[in-house]
Amino acid sequence: MICLSLLLASGLYYLRHNGFIDSFLFNTLATICVVGVIVNVLKIWKSRKHGQEQSGKAGGNDNAIDDHVSRTIQLRPTLAGMCCDSMTLVILFIAWVLIIRKGLLGLGIGHGSYNVVICTITAILCLVDNYLPKRYGGMWEPLGIKQVKQHTIRIHVMGLVSALVVLSDALRYLLPSNAMVKILPIILIAALIGLFIWDMAIKNVNPSLEDLEKPLENDQSTDQQ
Repeated sequence: MICLSLLLASGLYYLRHNGFIDSFLFNTLATICVVGVIVNVLKIWKSRKHGQEQSGKAGGNDNAIDDHVSRTIQLRPTLAGMCCDSMTLVILFIAWVLIIRKGLLGLGIGHGSYNVVICTITAILCLVDNYLPKRYGGMWEPLGIKQVKQHTIRIHVMGLVSALVVLSDALRYLLPSNAMVKILPIILIAALIGLFIWDMAIKNVNPSLEDLEKPLENDQSTDQQ
């Protein structure tokens, strides 16, 4: 996560330094990046702390460890997933060749620079995330391997749709008279938002009432002793 954040920050600084994006967009994306790193670090820290506490209470017996211990799995790349990612890379390459040759980013924010930059970053992050180890089973993490696979499939599709948004936004200004090309970016952005909400709906391990009452029970037993 730290390496990805440094890579993203370097890319944003390059775009800002060369005038492709303004200071407002740069500050907004940088803030989102920092907040995302902090949230993920806190989630991993809480999950590991909870797992260590449960492991200590179990006296080293792995079978007695609580189900909310975070685990890591490296999924094997699937043919469908690799085909989807290959299409994402090809579409991004074509889109950015058009953008650079036609100087679309230099036309200003009003010509879709926000969509192009944000969706390009989203597509790249999705491509990288697809091949990183996945965590599950801990607090606020996917419930199991089934949910991890669901998340991976949706990330593949989100990356492809993000790349299509970049390409369609470029075509929108190269073919201004085409009505379908004008509507296509709006449809794709709506689909991308829908995919994000759909991914957020994956069942995660949430703290139950029993989990919240455990510290109180431990405090009461300590006081009685």
